Amino acid sequence: MARPHPLLLLGLGLAGGCLPQAEPQAPLASPAAIGAAWSAVQPDGLVELVLSPADALPQDDGCPVVDLVDGVETWSGGCVTLDGTVVEGSLQRFDGPDGAWVAGERFAVLDADGLQLYLDGAVELRGQGELILLDAAATTCGAHVDCQDGLVSLDLRYSLRLDQDRVADAAVRGFVALDEGDPTAVEGAWRVAPETCELEPTDGLFAAQLDQRQALELDGDVACDGCAAWTVQGQVAPPWCPAVL
Repeated sequence: MARPHPLLLLGLGLAGGCLPQAEPQAPLASPAAIGAAWSAVQPDGLVELVLSPADALPQDDGCPVVDLVDGVETWSGGCVTLDGTVVEGSLQRFDGPDGAWVAGERFAVLDADGLQLYLDGAVELRGQGELILLDAAATTCGAHVDCQDGLVSLDLRYSLRLDQDRVADAAVRGFVALDEGDPTAVEGAWRVAPETCELEPTDGLFAAQLDQRQALELDGDVACDGCAAWTVQGQVAPPWCPAVL
C-alpha cells in the first residue's frame, strides 16, 4: 500500500488547524542601554569643552601647568592641587578663525570622589556663526557623561545649529562604545527648544544598533512629558520615560 505524500499530510494539518501557532516574540527592551547611548551623543558638553576647557579644570595656581605657544594652549598634569585633586596627562586647545579643537593625551582630573574628567583623543569644531560641524574621536567622560557611569569612546560627526552657544538643532551619525564595550552604530536628528519644552527635544528621531535596533521618537512639541515613543527591532515597546531627555 502506498504511503501518503508528506506534503498532503502537512496540508491536512494546516487545514485542520492542528499545528501550533508561534507566539509573537516580545521586544527585548533595554531602557538602560538606550539611555546610555542617548546620553553619549549629547553634544552640549562637548561644545563647551572645546570653547572653554578651563571651566572644567581645577582653579589652582600651578596645577595644572598652563603654557601658550604659537596659539596653542597647553595644560600639563603630573601634579596635585592644594585640595588634593590629582591632574594627570596633558590637554591642548587651539582657537582660530576657521574653528577650534581640544585634544587630550590621557588627561585626567581625579578628586576624593574619583574620576571627574577624562579625555584621550580630540574634539573639533568648524564653521562660523550658528552653523557648525563637530567631530569627536575620543575616549572621554566628565564633559557630557558622568564619569561614575564609565568611559565612553566616540567616533561621531555632528551638524549643529547653535542659538546663543546652546545647541538648538543636532544631527549625528557614527559609533559609540559604552563603558569599554563594543562599538554601537548610532544616528539621529532632533530639535531643542526649552521655551516650548524643557523636558525633551520638541521633535526628532534617534536610533542605536544595540543587541537589537532600538529607536526613539521625540515629540516634546506635542506631549512635553519627558517620554519618547520607543521601538525595539521594529516592535512597539513601552514608552521610554527618563523624566528629562
